Amino acid sequence: MSLKNILSRILLISVLVLGLTGVSLYSIAALVKLPVFSPFEIFTNSIQTPEKSIHPEEISESSTEEKGANFRETQVFTCSITLTSSAGTNAQSLCINVGITSITYSIPGALTISVTSLPAGVTSAYDSGSGILTISGTPTVDGSFNYSIVPTGGTCDGTEVPVTGTISVSPDNTVTSAPVISPVCINTALTSFTHTTTGATGIGVATGLPAGVTAAWAGNTITISGTPTASGTFNYSIPLTGGCGAVSAT
Repeated sequence: MSLKNILSRILLISVLVLGLTGVSLYSIAALVKLPVFSPFEIFTNSIQTPEKSIHPEEISESSTEEKGANFRETQVFTCSITLTSSAGTNAQSLCINVGITSITYSIPGALTISVTSLPAGVTSAYDSGSGILTISGTPTVDGSFNYSIVPTGGTCDGTEVPVTGTISVSPDNTVTSAPVISPVCINTALTSFTHTTTGATGIGVATGLPAGVTAAWAGNTITISGTPTASGTFNYSIPLTGGCGAVSAT
């Protein structure tokens, strides 16, 4: 404590004691050559309260911590699956050993894609950079295949309802062989015989039959009948129409 403050306290006590005697405070101050203060100034100046320096960066840091303690971040996962190939490509019907029309989906944000129940010969490929899934290939088995697409990782949490599609693959047409045909005389009615077909919806123009003999298709059966008007050995071919594959009755 400075000498000035000590003398100021003595002067304050003297004021209290000498005030009753009528001695002038200013007279005493003049004698000891002290600066003259009012009692209020002496009192307030003699009690010093240290101030705390507050730096703006400290306030900012504190505010940030407080915000961090109370802030709750909510993450919203979005995982859209959109067909980007032509409408209907996700429900294809085709023949075995014929390439499908490529199926594409936009699935942005996923890390991996699982595609299940594709027919043999058909595969899927996902480009995480562009977010495009491509399904392509040539089915080598027949049947109805209901595939499912399940994206995972990234913005896809694996709980999304799988997107599905259908690839229906028809087998090639079939036809049974002809029975053993006994020789027949010219201008004599032929005993009719048949071929059984599957997958076909009809027959094309028959070739190689003798004049007077024809072929007709109905209910998956080819019937050959008539009266030959020419002699000889005849090797015929009757192409099936509709369905899949290039198959002929011979």
